[in-house]
Amino acid sequence: FTGVRIGLAAAKGLCWGADLPLYGVSTLAAMAYGAGLPDGLICPVMDARRSQVYTALFCAEGGKLRRLAEDQAIALADWATQLRAYAQPIWLVGDGAALAAEALAGAGLSLLAPEHLRQQRAAGVALAALAEGTVQDAAYITPNYLRLPQAERERLARMKDKKE
Repeated sequence: FTGVRIGLAAAKGLCWGADLPLYGVSTLAAMAYGAGLPDGLICPVMDARRSQVYTALFCAEGGKLRRLAEDQAIALADWATQLRAYAQPIWLVGDGAALAAEALAGAGLSLLAPEHLRQQRAAGVALAALAEGTVQDAAYITPNYLRLPQAERERLARMKDKKE
């Protein structure tokens, strides 16, 4: 969470100071766009710890990506169940790709993208911005977290306990 805030603050400062537009893109979309994989399903996966992943699903056709599932934080077992509904191989990218491949191994549907295409790349961010990014005022852009930070979850749990 801290790294996202620092990166966003740097981007906002550069864009705001130079009066440049700032494009908001999903990290997961940037991973899918940056993979440069052939036609088929592309599933970016980031390890969210606690047996969860941050993920989405895209279909690559003719050099274009179409989103099939929105960005989400989900239990790996639940995501594996949903992915088994697709009757074609799924390219896995991201730091959670190997983890997801293990969960999907029994279904024989997962394909680990080559290591050099699996990790995030700046080109993916640029391609995602070109394809689906929205120009936003640098002063008002905020990160889109898929789940609350652990400290916030614990604070809310303490507040709930006090009310009961």
